[in-house]
Parts: sequence; C-alpha cells; structure tokens
Amino acid sequence: MENDLIKALAAALAPHLEQSKHDLPAGYTLTTNFMHGVNGIFGAAGIDRDIFSTRVQPTGLLSKLPAFGSNATHPLVGFFTGVTQGDTTNQDAPCDDPPSAGNLKSCKIGSAFGRLMLSTDPIQVDRIGEIVNRGEMTDLRVVNDPVMQSDLAVPGLAGGAVSAAIRQEVLARFYALGAMFQERLAPMLWTGTTANNSVNGGYKEFNGFDQLITTGHVDVESNVSCPSLDSLILNANYASVNTNAASIFYWMLNMWRDLKHRASTMGMNPVQWALVMRANLFRELTDYWPCVYASHRCDATTNQLSNNTDAMMMRQMSDQMYNGMYLILDGERVPVVIDDAIEEDTNVNNGNVPAGSFASDVYFIPLTVTGGYRVTFMEYFNFNGPNGVAQALELGFATNEIMVSDGGRFLWTKSREKVCIKWEALTNLRLRLLTPFLAGRLQNVLYSPLIHFRDAFAAFPYHSNGGNQTANNDPYYNVD
Repeated sequence: MENDLIKALAAALAPHLEQSKHDLPAGYTLTTNFMHGVNGIFGAAGIDRDIFSTRVQPTGLLSKLPAFGSNATHPLVGFFTGVTQGDTTNQDAPCDDPPSAGNLKSCKIGSAFGRLMLSTDPIQVDRIGEIVNRGEMTDLRVVNDPVMQSDLAVPGLAGGAVSAAIRQEVLARFYALGAMFQERLAPMLWTGTTANNSVNGGYKEFNGFDQLITTGHVDVESNVSCPSLDSLILNANYASVNTNAASIFYWMLNMWRDLKHRASTMGMNPVQWALVMRANLFRELTDYWPCVYASHRCDATTNQLSNNTDAMMMRQMSDQMYNGMYLILDGERVPVVIDDAIEEDTNVNNGNVPAGSFASDVYFIPLTVTGGYRVTFMEYFNFNGPNGVAQALELGFATNEIMVSDGGRFLWTKSREKVCIKWEALTNLRLRLLTPFLAGRLQNVLYSPLIHFRDAFAAFPYHSNGGNQTANNDPYYNVD
C-alpha cells in the first residue's frame, strides 16, 4: 500500500520535476524541516521504529458533503416565491368586472467560487535521501496514522500515509500542504465571506454557512428583497446549557417544528436534516436533554422531574444520544454532526462569555429534500472541464510546469531555481445551499465544560502541538 503510494507520487511528479525554468522568487528561504539527515527531526540514532501521532484529526461537515465539478462561474438558482394577493375589491352587480388575480413572483440567488492557492516550502532536491550514518533508522512507522478525511479539501498527493511522509522528504512537503488546505478551508465552510477577498483577486473566499443561513436574502440581479428565502434565526443570547437547558431545548424544539412545517407545506418532504455543532456543546446538551425532554411543559417553572423518575433510564438515554450522535426532537432522532471548525467565542474575544465558558451556534442544515435531491453540497471548478486546462495540456502547453490532479479539483504549478524547487496547488471551491429557507441557526449558546477538548486547528486557542521543526544529529562538523 505504502510502496504503491510512493510509486504513484513519483509517476505524478515525474513530468513536473523537469528542470526547464528558473522562477523561484528572489529572497526565497529553503526548508530546514527535513525528516532525516543531520538536521532531520526523526534522524536521531536508535529511535524506535514505532512513532505515535498526537495530531488531532479534524472532523466536520466538510468531509461529509458531496462535491461536484462545475465550470459555471455564475450559476443562478430560481425560486417561485408566490402569488400576489390581487384585486381586493369585490364586484357589486353580477355583470360588473370581478377582481383580477395576482401576479406570480420569483427570486434568484447566485454563488461564486473562492480561490485558494498554497505552496510547499522550497526544498533542496539534492538534499533528499540523506542519512547521518548507519545509526539512523529509516524504517519508522506511525502507529495511529491520522489520515486526513476530506478528499475535497486535501489533494490526493498530500493525503497519503504519514508513515511514508516521515520517510520521504517530498511526500512530507505534500503532507504539510494538505494539512494547510484543511486548516484554511474547514473554517471557511462556516465563516467564509466574499468581504475578505483580496483586492486583485489572488485570494477569494466562498460564502460560508454564516452568510447563507441568514435573513435579508435579496434577488442577486435586481436586489429586490426575498423574505420567503430567509432562514430561521434565533438568538440564545448567551443562555447557558448548565442553567438554561430547558430554554435551549424549547428554542431548538420550536425551530425544528417550524422548519418541519415549512418543508411539509412547501412539498419538500421527506427532508434529511443534520444538526451541526461543536463537540463540547453536544456533550453538555446530551447530559441535560433527557431531563428537559421529559419535563417539557410539565413544570414550567423549575423543569424538575417527579420522584418516580428512573434515573438510570435517563442516564441511558443521554448516553445513547451521545454515542449514537443524535438528539431527540418530537420523538425523532435528528442526526448530529460534530464540526471542529465552527467559530467559538471565549472570554478573550467576547465580553458576554465568562471565563471558563464558551459560546457557539447550533445549525439546522437541510442535506436533501423530496427523498434524496441534494440541496447542500460543495462545488469545485473543474480544471478537467471542456476547453479548459487539461485539454490545453494535451496540446502541449507547458506540460512540465503545470498539471491537474484529483479529477480536476486541483491545478499544480512549480517554481525552481537550479536544484531548489517548490510546488503550488490551486483549488476553487464554493458552498451551495439551495434551500436556505429550510435551514436554521440558534446563535450564542453558552456552555461550560470542565475540560475543553483539544482543537484540531493550529489557529484555534485550544490547539496543542509543540516539538521540533529541525534538529541537530550531526556527529561532527568538520572532517579532520
């Protein structure tokens, strides 16, 4: 398996390694982050073969959404939003003109691609393969390989086994590149906004769920208001799960009922929804859910259960929801997806959040309608599309400088100065939510876990790594 991966990488990179151009930017810095050799981080003599990874594997909705290729840069989705009331003046005499019917109305929404291009660190090609001496171990393997889950966000060349990456210097560069793509794209799924686009278009964000699950939708062409497309938004206003679980349950239950009613009366059933939230929030909700579920509307003041309650049954219900990844609403098991990239407030960045507590949102996201029609998905610009880059390459355009991978999802280029080289990868993605009116968001829910789970992303405050980026395993500096 691992040898096949390395062979596939070599085959894919072979034309890309042809040294025909000198174009690394002035002042470039070569990587010192080697796996082996005199400054390799795993080059210490006698290191055990088995390596343990402490990298927290990101989880979330990005790895679960389907993705489709598209070459349409400005798609339009049309909505029939209803019929106006028409003439309200009734006829007086039998032969008078009757009231006239109303007019049909429509709205259109659009969606733009984001643009994210990242590169490996420049690497000195002739440095690849060095070892200090026979004392350096090159048969290392990672016991708990944290394979990246999202094929959409991670190029295939960058998503290989980490055991191979810590032995192969080029593969290590690609593995780091894949982690960076995931680090940037997973939060963009939630907080992405075109307002962050660079002036000259080099960097573009797609609109994330915080921009799509909202109110105030307008027609993309006429800017006319389209309130029938608005999502259902409620604000918990930093109510705590610990002290206001009954209120949070009440809000979520009524949001569920409203969204279900919309789907039923619009002919959208059956709809597959997902509740998406942070892991710490879900754990606290499941702790309280059996109590507030059983007592809802029975004791409006204290939400306490009677002395006849089977406490063990309540505990089992809590554990079943947590382990089964669902919450019960009106007797239905609504699937829950944990997403590590959802924005989370702390007392450091939000004065409404006390120390030791955190706040984030709960999302109701429709995945399919009418029994399987996809309404929430990702799209990527297809570089293999007709008359596109792939066809240009077949005609002989810069075949050693550019290539397409992953079914058209990534476009690769390289930069080189003599034996120093780096690779760049570009992807254009967007998030599509075709039925925002079936989506909901409960904002600013407060929770206070005793221990906050580790964050998967380096930019988040509860991320933990540490360690060395380079080492010194040189047994001598000068030859006598």
